[in-house]
Amino acid sequence: MSDSPAPSSPGPAAETRHGEATLARAIECRRAGNFVDAAALFAELIGQHAHAPPALLVMHGEALYRLGRLFAAREALQTSLTAAATADAEFLLGRVLTGLGEPAAAVAAFERALRLRGDHAAAWRFMAPALWAAGRAADCQAAFTHADELEPQPGEFYNELGIDLLGQRRAREAEAAFRQAIKLSPRLAPAHQNLGVALANQERLGEAIAAEREATRLAKHSAAAWNNLAVFVASGGEFSETRRAVQRALEVDPNNTDALNTLAQVQLEEGDAAAAIALRRRVLEIDPAHRAAGASLLMDGNYVAGEPAAQTLAAARRFASRLRPEGPAFAFTGHDRNPERRLRIGYVSADFRQHSCASFILPLFAAHERSAIELIAYSDNPLDDEITGQIRRHATAWHQIAGLGDSAVAELIHRDRIDILVDLSGYTAGHRLPVFALKPAPVQATWLGYPNTTGLETMDYRLTDERADPPGAEAFYTEKLWRLPECFLAYGGPAAAHGGHSRTRALTFGSFNHLPKVTPQVIAAWSRILHGAPGSRLMMKAKRLGERSVRERYGRLFADNGIPAERLEFTGWQAKPSDHLALYDEIDIALDPFPYNGTTTTCEALWMGVPVITLAGDRHASRVGASLLGTMGLGKLVAESEADYVIRALALARAPDEIASLRNGLRARMAASPLCDAAGFARRMERAFREMWRRWSGAASA
Repeated sequence: MSDSPAPSSPGPAAETRHGEATLARAIECRRAGNFVDAAALFAELIGQHAHAPPALLVMHGEALYRLGRLFAAREALQTSLTAAATADAEFLLGRVLTGLGEPAAAVAAFERALRLRGDHAAAWRFMAPALWAAGRAADCQAAFTHADELEPQPGEFYNELGIDLLGQRRAREAEAAFRQAIKLSPRLAPAHQNLGVALANQERLGEAIAAEREATRLAKHSAAAWNNLAVFVASGGEFSETRRAVQRALEVDPNNTDALNTLAQVQLEEGDAAAAIALRRRVLEIDPAHRAAGASLLMDGNYVAGEPAAQTLAAARRFASRLRPEGPAFAFTGHDRNPERRLRIGYVSADFRQHSCASFILPLFAAHERSAIELIAYSDNPLDDEITGQIRRHATAWHQIAGLGDSAVAELIHRDRIDILVDLSGYTAGHRLPVFALKPAPVQATWLGYPNTTGLETMDYRLTDERADPPGAEAFYTEKLWRLPECFLAYGGPAAAHGGHSRTRALTFGSFNHLPKVTPQVIAAWSRILHGAPGSRLMMKAKRLGERSVRERYGRLFADNGIPAERLEFTGWQAKPSDHLALYDEIDIALDPFPYNGTTTTCEALWMGVPVITLAGDRHASRVGASLLGTMGLGKLVAESEADYVIRALALARAPDEIASLRNGLRARMAASPLCDAAGFARRMERAFREMWRRWSGAASA
């Protein structure tokens, strides 16, 4: 939106004092939308004397706001207001506070602006969404009414206002703008469509689906609305409707990149990674800057074998080079370089909640030595749950960043004086890698959530181990590999008892892994195992196997390998974790997929007493199983080739006493191993952080 304050320029004497040419360039940059240079020039002028003219501070604050540097913008505006209160400065402060997720403070700033100038239509208009976010719906509507009495605007204007707020990650405020657009123009389909996005971003899925249904009713030929509907019903588990909706979007616009990317995700979730990759590449041919498709393509590549490491690395570098938001670099001139002081470690994740990664995050956070580090968590969870509370209890400080833009998050981290910033997501959902591209901390590392390189030149280290990334793996990464002793993680097993395992039924192999990992190559290997163990069965469990068409697809893939349906059991999602874990009592041997091994799934199987056969490949994603089993001293379950994988699975299948012995002792063995030694793992992580810090502080001091 363009409702920017237009403060008067400093007086002639001030212009002379600060340099007329510099001021003129700054103002011209501001008018041209070049806020990077404008901010730098205004800062240069302000730094030339102790008491800068308030108007100069306001223009500097606006430039910072446009760059997403909201904390600095707030400071500049508050400094200006201590010298001279103006409606425009208060108005801009209100917008900054809205972006910072402080609706009550934003409302107060807008109200001060209106006391100074009651006919400030923009202040009324922008105050309304803040009132909505503050829970004052009636006042929100009154503010919109005041704004339109002073300066009438159509529904389209409010739709654009909502889009602007969505771009700032302010979903609640955007909801208010879209509702006002619909109030003024009930048949404005884009407003209904965008309302659905705002609601979905607040995890209000049912309302979001209803909004998109209305959008498709009003605009049957809106590919965007049909695509949004597809995405939202998929989140709700209505997969057959997902396909219908995305196909409708592509009937309307066969080259709609968002719809093509959604279809790619549908195919991936159904287990067809190759088809998903082909579609992502098509999206990027149409729109090389499509960020969602680019990130997903990098993630999808882990599921399939055969792509050369150099090609994967080059693709990651290309994508990462486009992640950095606009803005100046952060400096660390005032950072305390004492190599032995208590370190401030920041962790960034969207998975501080009920999530597979929580099984590794929670043990580490609980075991961190508080005398050695301060643990600061930056949570991008849209909604918190019970696990969030457990994780949060172990943090020195906790910041909710879901409603903050990348530049503001980076600014917050820099202001927190974080020494080492740790990414827990890579290119998985909810990642904040653009924050890391801004390099807000002196040292940055990636760990746990993603099995490959980020491609970021600003990511200094990747935490791993020698089994997962043996010597020579450096060729796969932009990051320097930091190999931890033992294993690269520690697992916190659930308090689940072994069930009533019985061998009265047929020998059963099993896999509860994410479906895209079960590729045709994996199915061929598993089929050879089943052929070699007559009478045996295979149980597969995955969310999408609750859908008939997906079960039929996998049934056909096995049938093509000579395995009849009666030897297969497909099970869908289990709502209760206890029901999910109980299914391990139904299997004798777990089969790890390749080239993308299981992590949490493998740990769960071992914890529940089920031995796992894995195949070690040539890169991290395909060597996690080797790391986990090797850490437990179970190298005999690690194969070196597909043929060896089949041989080892069949050898174990033909040794029922060994299966029974393993099953009875696996949990105790795992609990006594480094894999479940959270305290030991935390000490190893802390030693790694300390040495990283020593290297940086030494290099910085040299």
